[in-house]
Order: sequence, then C-alpha cells, then structure tokens
Amino acid sequence: MSMDHPRYQIRAAPARGDLPRNGDVGKVLLKEAKVAEALAQRGIPHQVLTPFQVEVVDTSPEREKAGGLLGFLLPFFLVVFVLTGGQVVAVDATAGEKEKGTLEALLAAPVPLLQIALGKTLATVAMALLSGAAGLLGLALGGALTARFGGLLSGGEGQALALGGQVSLDWGSFLALFLTALLLALFMGAVMVSLGLYARSFKEAQSYMAPLQLLVLLPLIFLQFRGFFELQTWHHLVPLFNVALLMDALLKGSASPLQAGLTWGSTLVYAGLALLVAVRVFSREEVVFRN
Repeated sequence: MSMDHPRYQIRAAPARGDLPRNGDVGKVLLKEAKVAEALAQRGIPHQVLTPFQVEVVDTSPEREKAGGLLGFLLPFFLVVFVLTGGQVVAVDATAGEKEKGTLEALLAAPVPLLQIALGKTLATVAMALLSGAAGLLGLALGGALTARFGGLLSGGEGQALALGGQVSLDWGSFLALFLTALLLALFMGAVMVSLGLYARSFKEAQSYMAPLQLLVLLPLIFLQFRGFFELQTWHHLVPLFNVALLMDALLKGSASPLQAGLTWGSTLVYAGLALLVAVRVFSREEVVFRN
C-alpha cells in the first residue's frame, strides 16, 4: 500500500491473529515466555518467531524529497499572489471607474465591447503575473539564503533547511509552470472583471472578491488530502483544482503531457467563457450604470 506526502512503501509482517481480550493478556504473555524458553533449550534463536519485519521506505522522487515543505507551499503562494495582485487592478478598472464617472465616457467611444473587456482583463493579468513573479522571486531568494546559512545557524544540517527544502526546476518545467500561471491569471482576471463591473462601488467590489479568494483556496487545501483517493484523468478538468494538481506535479517532476494538456486546454476554455461573460456584462446597461 502507498501513501502520498511523502510516498511510502510499508512491508508488513503476517497477521498473528486477533488481539486478546484484557483477561487473556496474562495467558498470552505466559505462553510467549514458555515458547521462548523452549526455543532457547533447543538452541533456536527467538527471531524465528518474527521472520518478517515492518520497514518504512520513502519512495518519493528525489525532487520531491529535496523540495520538502516548500514544494507544497509554492503552488499555494503562487495562486495567492496571482489572485491578490490582479484583484486591485480589476476592481479599480471596473467599480473604481464607476465611482470616478469615467466608465460612461469609455463606453461611448467607438470601440467594440470585446476589446474593452479584453483590455481590462489583460491589464489585470499583467499585474497578477507581476505579483506572482515577485512573490516567487522572494521565496526563491529566501530558500537560497536558508540553504546557504541554515547549517551555520543551527549547526550541522539546520532545521530551517530541512523544513524549507530546495526546489529545482529545469527550463521545461519552469516554462510549463509559467504557462499554467498565465492561464490561471487569464481565467481569474476575466472573472474578477465581471464581478467588479457588477458592483456598485469600490467597497462592494472588494466584498465580492472575498468569497472568490476562499473559493480559489479550497482546492489548494484539498490538495493535502489527495493521498486518500486515487487521482483520475477527469480531475485535471476541474477548474482551479486542475491547476493546483499540475503545479504540484511540475514541482515534483511527475507531470505527464496528458495532465498538462488537459489542464491547459480546460483552463483556456474556462478563461474564454469568463471573458464572454465579461463582454455580456459590459453590454447590459442595467449592470453598467447601476449605482
């Protein structure tokens, strides 16, 4: 049997029967003592009674072992940085323009609604990616400093180094991780633009973003318990959860082309649908001019 985080192989000894009741504990101990005495008289080692031993072997890939706790925290922080970085731009470009009175002039310009919605979404995506890149750069520098000075601070192998770990990515995995973050930012950017435009004010738009953050964080929290069920192919089609799965697999070096293709394709479709929703919201006057 195998478990994740980290994965182990457990080699179990054969069953020794049902556990005795409380009243039979003394009889069992007496029986074992007599058996040990009889074996000693015949020169047979007592270890013959336990031919098998339980041995726990860590079968995790080397990249997963080196990553440690940092390998789990990176997808979590990346999604949080992307969401919080794009939220400010999305709210200011929609509900903020309502309060400032500039949205009406923008909609009166001879520009298609699709281009307006796409422009606001891409501005949100740019800030979201910038926030995610800055956050990952800070984590990378912190991990490098921990790896460099952790042993000197605690003597030998530092506890901070053992907890944090080191995440090593090749160029292919790095580009795949960046593309995953880009598609996630595009999807969430279109969703946040739609929610921000529906709000009457900047403060109301911020109140709409709080449940959205909780909705995005739930798959990341659920990712900790993936060892209790077997992953299926269709799991990589579930919004947000597929991104968390792929990021985790990329950091551990276990991602397959099928997983990446399903995640990228489905996330791109969800982003397109969210962008169409944003365009539809822009075309509804009762939503745009509600105040």
